[in-house]
Amino acid sequence: MNSDALRQVLTFQAFRPEPDDPSTVLPQRMAGKRFLCLSISKNRVTWRGVDRKGRLVSVGQAEGEFQEILTQNAEDWMGLCEAGWVNVSINNRFVITLESNLSRKPGSEALLRTNPRAVVGAKYDRSKRYAVYHNPETSASLLLSCEDSLIRSVEDALAASGFRVLRVTCGLFAMVEDYLRRQHQVGGTKRDFVLIACCEGSACVLSQKKGQWSELRARGGFFTGADTEPVMAISAPLINGSGPGVPIVLLHEHSGTALASALYTRLEPHGAVDVTQSDHLWMVLTQN
Repeated sequence: MNSDALRQVLTFQAFRPEPDDPSTVLPQRMAGKRFLCLSISKNRVTWRGVDRKGRLVSVGQAEGEFQEILTQNAEDWMGLCEAGWVNVSINNRFVITLESNLSRKPGSEALLRTNPRAVVGAKYDRSKRYAVYHNPETSASLLLSCEDSLIRSVEDALAASGFRVLRVTCGLFAMVEDYLRRQHQVGGTKRDFVLIACCEGSACVLSQKKGQWSELRARGGFFTGADTEPVMAISAPLINGSGPGVPIVLLHEHSGTALASALYTRLEPHGAVDVTQSDHLWMVLTQN
């Protein structure tokens, strides 16, 4: 055994997952390592560094095209991470749909990366990349499809600047999945609700009745600022169809934003509750 291998055994590093192991949650993959988180929207990029103890540090944002922002900030970003590791959230050119009877065979999550047709079936489109979250109590699933060309362009641009991609996800989908998973863990899967999740100009609205996901509407990159009208336009049909007294759950990428305040003010008389935590998007991206 050479000295480097011996050092890895003595420090338990040999027993830790590699950073590029997609089957392991990020805190285990990047234990004791600094990395960068990017949130890429239609005409905006925000970023946070994560230190060796998993704490969020240096925050920044810029308006414009991703390639231009990358060129301007690559050196600073590299200083926030080790070995160029970066975690990416894409917030446009995606579709979220409500499906039923998708494959749940053992290994289907890994198969979704290598042979998505076997999981998605007739919905498969070779120009897309997919992610799925299954309702643990019913046959319903949330299916995310994102433009493969967009993901490849981001991956290639980052690689050309010396970065290594940990994971590419959709921040909005990740936030919705995280909320639903937590509801299952605390036994809240049977209650009725309307979930309105907003992230960087995109929104997803999901209605649940008697434990069944009944209807979903989602759009990417269709609003800016604190204007609540676009969000209300896709939310109102689900709110009106949910019946009196059904909780309206609000979820945003960050607490205290202008949109979060305006939407809560508008829906609070109808029983809305805002469950957004501080740095919510970053929390979801770094803890899962």
